Amino acid sequence: MIEIRDIYKGFEGKPVLKGINFIIPPGKTTVIMGRSGCGKSVLLKIILRLLIPDNGSIIFEGQDITNLKESKVNEIRKRIGMLFQGSALFDSLTVWENVAFPLIEHSKLPYNEIDSRVKKLLEFVELPEAMRKTPGELSGGMKKRVGLARALISNPDFIFYDEPTTGLDPTTAARIMQLIIRTTENFSATSIVVTHDIICAMAIGDSFAFIDDGKIVFSGNEKELLSAEVPELQKFLDDAVPQSVFKRFSASRKNEK
Repeated sequence: MIEIRDIYKGFEGKPVLKGINFIIPPGKTTVIMGRSGCGKSVLLKIILRLLIPDNGSIIFEGQDITNLKESKVNEIRKRIGMLFQGSALFDSLTVWENVAFPLIEHSKLPYNEIDSRVKKLLEFVELPEAMRKTPGELSGGMKKRVGLARALISNPDFIFYDEPTTGLDPTTAARIMQLIIRTTENFSATSIVVTHDIICAMAIGDSFAFIDDGKIVFSGNEKELLSAEVPELQKFLDDAVPQSVFKRFSASRKNEK
């Protein structure tokens, strides 16, 4: 479990997060939603300790990691897989090398074991043929899938996704959402997804939090999301997708379950 306690963060005197309190339940996919610029990615970076909050604490499985030494934080990060918004692949490395990189850097596994894991994960993300290509030869959706394979290579306990469908066409975005769902089904990890894409959120999420003006104004499950009488959330949903379409999509997702 990850607990976020009274987190504040600002930049150059401008407040971004204004007292965030939230619990990430274990073994579930939690979606953090909000408009662009609302502080979702900032919160994710604080949880990863890539940023230090101005006030507040991050409790990681009972331990306050807010002021831990970097060496201790790095040990925690080894348990986390991260799919970055821009994929963050190394341009000079092949796909195989990008996916293998965490194991090469942080494990003593033999080459054969690393090679086997990389090939299995490239099969999982449906890119076995791209193994020797470089990121410059890949489409945006393919880069996301390679980034997901790299995030999974160390069998993480936690998987973080930062805007996984941003910049993708609807067909490619749907493919990424299907992969995230398959990842949840096949890997027993706690997932946190940051997105402003409501269709993506509804497709993959178990629980939801909505940030507005630096605060969480809603948190709950899908049923509570659909019935929430929170003006900021209702406006966000109305602006993102017509309510008739949104409710039909939600109903079809329930039928699939």
